Parts: sequence; structure tokens; C-alpha cells
Amino acid sequence: MATFATIVRMTDQHAKEYSLLPFAICQEWQLQVGYERSFKVQSGKVLSNRYLIGIPTEQLTSDRAREIARRLAMPEIDERLFWGLYPNANLLLIGFEDSEPGCVYKLYLEFDDQPISVNSGQGADQRLLHRGVKWNVTGSSNWRISDYRWHPGMATDEISHRINSILAGTMIEHPINDLVNHATANIDGDQLRYLEVVEGNRRSFDLNLYASGLPVLSVMDYCRHAGAGLGASMEPFDQLESIVGRQLLGHLAAGLDSKGNDFFTVYYDATASSESVSG
Repeated sequence: MATFATIVRMTDQHAKEYSLLPFAICQEWQLQVGYERSFKVQSGKVLSNRYLIGIPTEQLTSDRAREIARRLAMPEIDERLFWGLYPNANLLLIGFEDSEPGCVYKLYLEFDDQPISVNSGQGADQRLLHRGVKWNVTGSSNWRISDYRWHPGMATDEISHRINSILAGTMIEHPINDLVNHATANIDGDQLRYLEVVEGNRRSFDLNLYASGLPVLSVMDYCRHAGAGLGASMEPFDQLESIVGRQLLGHLAAGLDSKGNDFFTVYYDATASSESVSG
């Protein structure tokens, strides 16, 4: 299991203050939280200093949630885009990424209890599961909104078809499709949660794989192959496998970002190993 000390050692010196601030706020307020980490591969880089902290909204009034945003220097945005939806949310998620260079904070609202129906104009049933705001830690006015839309009721082959469509022609198409096929081999579609992201020109998916019960190490070879296609060194993958290989595999996200760059991200439970879940 990855300890907090290990996480700190993995953090670049210049990003420590920013990466630790959300933990300090949660500790100060004695909040009970969920904790998920991830690594993202893009443009030859393996970014491993990334995490999400999930806080049940029953622990936070709207004013307190806004205080978190203020302390993280979240830019002022139209009330209707984010805070107007807070009464419908069951979780407030704080995200951090050391993008090397620069760091990004993220706040998400999760509507897992009552996903919001979306009229996509495409006829398919889509529901807003998360809305996120992302910004540079310096409080830059360059912020963006992301919607994560759930496609309920999809069979596994339908999910694979949509993923194939998103990844077609990318450098990660084959290894990521192979990863998905491996991780979902023994899972029915109704055990998966397939999301697509709406954020400018971004074209990507997010697939919840917790039901697989697999450890991260079971997909690392696929990650190495995909990473090689993006020009990444193999050393970070070896380091990650040794540190978090036994952690429970969580989500897979992949596709094209808003700038048209191929990427993939592997999320994992930072508090539980696959053995602790299965055993």
C-alpha cells in the first residue's frame, strides 16, 4: 500500500505546498474523505502526482465548500455553472495535478444520488454525473468547465464500440483497447459505468473498473505499450508498479485532450489493495 510518506517523496519540491494544501484543509476541519490517486501519460511524460479527495456534501454547507474554493484560489465563475448545482450534489471532489511544469487544481460536483438528465440531441440517454472546474494554482483566469456524462444501460460490447470510436487513429488505440478488453473480460455492462467528457475540443472517455477487482500491476504492461507510443520512458512505469502495483484498479480515462494530444490516465484506490478487497 502506498503510504502518505511515499506520496510526499514522489512529489516535486516546487509543487509540495500546493499538493498538500487540500489535505491540510481537510485535516483542519476534521473531514471524513475518500482518496483516489492516478497517473497520467501524455506528450512523453508520466505524471504521477495526481489525486482526488472526495468529501460528502452532508459534511459541508455551501458556504464551507466555497471557502475551500477560495483557499484554493478558484476563479470567480457564473453562479449557474457550478455553485447553483451544489444542492443537488452528494460529493465535492478536490483534484490536484502536478503538470510538470505548473500545477492544476480541480473542483468537481458529483451527482451520483440524482444524476441530471442531459438533452444531447443524439437520442441516447445521457446523465450528468460530474461537473468540474479546472484552473492553474496561481489563480489564473484561464479556467475551464468539464462535464462527465454517464451513458447508463450499455452492454460491454456497446462500451467497447464507443471506446474504439474515440481512440481510432490515436497512438494509444491498440494497447488501450487491449487493456479495456482485459479488465472487462469478466464484468457485465451493468457493473461498469461509462462516461464521456464534454470539455471544448476534448474527446475522451472514463470507465469505472472497480468491479474488476484487479490490481494496477495487471494492466501495467498495456500501460507501458501505450506509454511507448507516446514517447514515455519505461522507468516511471517500473517505479509505479513497485509502489502502487497491488492497489485496486479504479478508473481508466483516455482519448484526446482539448489541445488534440493523446493521453491516458489510470486511477487507483490509494487506501485499499486488491487483496484486501477480494480477501
